[in-house]
Amino acid sequence: MPNSQVILICLGHELRGDDSAALIVLQRLKKKHPELFSYYHHSGDITSLMEVWKNKAVLIVDAVDSRQYEVGTILFLDPYNDPSITWDTKASSSHALSLDTALKLSSEFDCKPSSIGIYGIVGKDFSIGQTPSPEVRNACIELENILIDKS
Repeated sequence: MPNSQVILICLGHELRGDDSAALIVLQRLKKKHPELFSYYHHSGDITSLMEVWKNKAVLIVDAVDSRQYEVGTILFLDPYNDPSITWDTKASSSHALSLDTALKLSSEFDCKPSSIGIYGIVGKDFSIGQTPSPEVRNACIELENILIDKS
């Protein structure tokens, strides 16, 4: 399948510091390589993604708030092929529902992605009005290169 048929869904909000990581990745890739993916930015209710990703190959980029990893770490999750993945249901999220919940609902309503990979960039400051940290900005460039290399 050509990658232009893969939807790159970038979650986050540009006014919330490190939460804008995915948007930075989207803007950089779309400007330099508009043909690589079908691009989709989303900052609202995550359940609305179920119609966007139904039966599609999907890559998701989102910022992650985790004390387990250093700021700027890039994580990759493959929820369909790695049954050992656990989701921290107590973690805070800027989304009304967690990505985990949206994937579970997608399965229940027969509208899950045909394939999915999730990239998370670990951030530290998600406050309104802040700019992305230098570590997150560097990770965005690194993830941009990863996505180019894999396409």
